[in-house]
Amino acid sequence: MELDNGDPYGSRDQPLSRDEHPWLAERNPTRLDAEHAHQPLDPAFVLSFRHAIAEEASNDVVYLDDNIESLISSTSATTDLFYPLTLTPALPDLPSGITLEQLLEAFRSNVHRRMPLIHYIPIESIDQTHSPGYLAYSMAALGSLTVPNATSAAHSLWSTARSLITASLEVDNREARKPSLITAWVIMATYGALCADETSWHQMNVCHGYVVTAARRLYHSLNSDSRWYVFHHSSGQDDTQSTYKNSNTMQALLLADVLRSVHYNSPLAVPTLEYLSGPADFQSSSLRIYRSLVLEGQPPPKEYTGDGPLIALVAMLADIHTFTQFFYPLSLGGETIDSSSADASLDFQTPFVPLSIKNESRLVSKRLQKSLDLWASAYMSVCSADEKVLYYLCKMYIALPSMQVLPALAKYTPRMTRDGLAPDQSSDTVDMDLKKTPEAQTYAWRILDLVDHRQGLATCWLPIAVFYACLVVWRASELSLGDASQGSRKVMLLFRQELTKMGWPCCGVMVEAIDNLRAQ
Repeated sequence: MELDNGDPYGSRDQPLSRDEHPWLAERNPTRLDAEHAHQPLDPAFVLSFRHAIAEEASNDVVYLDDNIESLISSTSATTDLFYPLTLTPALPDLPSGITLEQLLEAFRSNVHRRMPLIHYIPIESIDQTHSPGYLAYSMAALGSLTVPNATSAAHSLWSTARSLITASLEVDNREARKPSLITAWVIMATYGALCADETSWHQMNVCHGYVVTAARRLYHSLNSDSRWYVFHHSSGQDDTQSTYKNSNTMQALLLADVLRSVHYNSPLAVPTLEYLSGPADFQSSSLRIYRSLVLEGQPPPKEYTGDGPLIALVAMLADIHTFTQFFYPLSLGGETIDSSSADASLDFQTPFVPLSIKNESRLVSKRLQKSLDLWASAYMSVCSADEKVLYYLCKMYIALPSMQVLPALAKYTPRMTRDGLAPDQSSDTVDMDLKKTPEAQTYAWRILDLVDHRQGLATCWLPIAVFYACLVVWRASELSLGDASQGSRKVMLLFRQELTKMGWPCCGVMVEAIDNLRAQ
């Protein structure tokens, strides 16, 4: 059908054809993109389209007649909210006497300065009149964990922040280009990684995926100028220090992703080496340490800046988790390891080891163990007690690669469906590994010895480390492994006592799981 010269239906104002559109990655988003996407069609255009296909559709069943169309129009006219406004939830109810400003102040004073890597984000320079709502609610969620009368509101604050992120991206896609989105998600992902219910895990994974995608695109466009500052401020710092803080923002996201993956037993979503590299003109000390330890198998450099050793250790935990998730289950086949390759004196880089899944798994495990030993030789004497706990978690994990089976055996929070060990071989595998590697139980007790949390919110990896250590001791006691003094279930009370003081939302569920194990 041809339109008259007056173009009554506005065809000239219609969007360009698909061939005329630029690639999505090449176009610049505008403020009205979401409005145009959700704007209803012009009724005149719909009517002309129906007339154009009238002859072809004359023999078809009429699904949309004038009566139904008028009914839809009248219904939509009385609707108060349209998508994406329906994504915005009602503001959470705070406990009596608690305000959002108090929770933000609690975050600044009780959480921000004590959280590894997060404390590099310049939260002190927040201008509350210009900061996004999702950033304020994400900080309030963590701050509420340190206020005795406000802990019950933490989850609703976190859910509100997550919904606001989704709604903001739908309304204006330019939010994906703002560093404040990544900053808010670093805080939210830390909280979400330490939740312990299946609904929160699902919501966390869904939102985590597209925020990490936005972070990766934004990270590639960064340089050492002030664009990566989360807030407009004038601190007078030089470019090197500015870039150092900027790089640590992404590395804090790496830490949150590793904790999420280990706790959920799910794959990593953040590319480790990419986030260690930093901007093109800035070589981070964590990358130099990681390269020396893991890629070259050599002692790390003596000089480093900030939390370089900690970030390198987090990256090694990511490697260990990936190894146990994907490589180790493949090595549990029926074939046997060649006697020559089983010799412990062979170097892990020897080219003479026969190629097989079992041999390759052994070589990768040996490389990771050597990397951890080199890290301990260089930094164990200068790192904090919490960092030592993270180190022994890595040692316990690589010594017991089937460790992720233990939460399922303990009936801890339902795990998500994934590839890996089959259910019928899970318990046999972890029992066999515990018998072959008694040092895993030693590392579990070392974790308990080093944990001495007294008050406030614990370092984010402590609940996961203590809980997994408790499960290792529990399973070893079930198999009557170790000393008689460690074979009783009463020793699990020591781990339980530490978990009750840490303040994260998963701790209560972990304590309940331990109580159920003791009652069996």
